[in-house]
Amino acid sequence: MEKYKNALYVIFKVFVSVVLISMVLMIFVNAVLRYVFNSGISATEELSRYAFVWVSALGAVLAYYQNKHVGVDILVNSLHGIPRLIVQTAAELIVLYALYVMVFGGWNYFVSTLNLDSAAIPIPMGIITVTPFVMGAAMLPKTILLIRDHIKEYLEYKKKRQKEDVKT
Repeated sequence: MEKYKNALYVIFKVFVSVVLISMVLMIFVNAVLRYVFNSGISATEELSRYAFVWVSALGAVLAYYQNKHVGVDILVNSLHGIPRLIVQTAAELIVLYALYVMVFGGWNYFVSTLNLDSAAIPIPMGIITVTPFVMGAAMLPKTILLIRDHIKEYLEYKKKRQKEDVKT
């Protein structure tokens, strides 16, 4: 399982890197064309916007999988046992609901814009509007695993407390 997770992480990381590099190159080439030749390629502006959206979305997924997302854990760190499990699980259930909204709302948005062409280039808007769906679907397994980990952590804490009670 860990091997597949690491492989998927590497694939995501390479994809994000390639998209980021292509975005930088498109913007650089367009800037040079504008300043040197007084003309630019309008398609690169739109493609760079699309690349930015995808880099942001997939970067958020990568950060979530590495636990580098923004989180306030002052309350959780001060709790132990059942209260900690309840707070952590409630937080993950809120995340699950947000992911549910992202997946189903994102899918509906994607379906409604799939046949629309973008403004500058004739590609479907679905390429960009599918990002919330992809983000939600990619973050869903991690959230479920976090709930499982919180329960395991509680059970280990409970076992440790029982051992300490037996010693005293």
